Amino acid sequence: MRLICPHVPGHLTPETRTSLEGLDVEYVDVSSDDEAYWRLLTELWTASETFAVVEHDVAPATGFLDSFNACPNEWCAYGYTYRSWHSYVGLGCVRFRSELMVAEPDLMVEVGNMVIGGHERKHFCTLDAGIQRWLGRYQRRACVHGTVQHISSGEPSHDCLGE
Repeated sequence: MRLICPHVPGHLTPETRTSLEGLDVEYVDVSSDDEAYWRLLTELWTASETFAVVEHDVAPATGFLDSFNACPNEWCAYGYTYRSWHSYVGLGCVRFRSELMVAEPDLMVEVGNMVIGGHERKHFCTLDAGIQRWLGRYQRRACVHGTVQHISSGEPSHDCLGE
């Protein structure tokens, strides 16, 4: 399974890096523009190979990959504190099996066409909500394995909610 850590240089937390030490992780810079994360996920989805994501400000506990590997479900995640949710199931720490990508080959195209919360299509801030909405239409839900530490403030990084 590929393990991907999308990040913006200067924003990868020490806690995240420490939690991933000793693992075969690919650190991918998604700072080029607001659609870079969508392009990364689209590339991964198109390849149809099982992959996991740990975002730049999430610190999973030791053994999270073993938990993902042992689970037969197509979509697994760890929840984390985000805004008012204490166990938000976004892209912070998630695994998608190849079976899901084969069953839903157009998912990232559909997610890229969604306009959510006033954001432009393919915007990094809406990808998790888009995935949840699209898969939810087909009664697909993530298998939640517990929670992970979310290092950031729990608010969007670019003040998109205007609060």
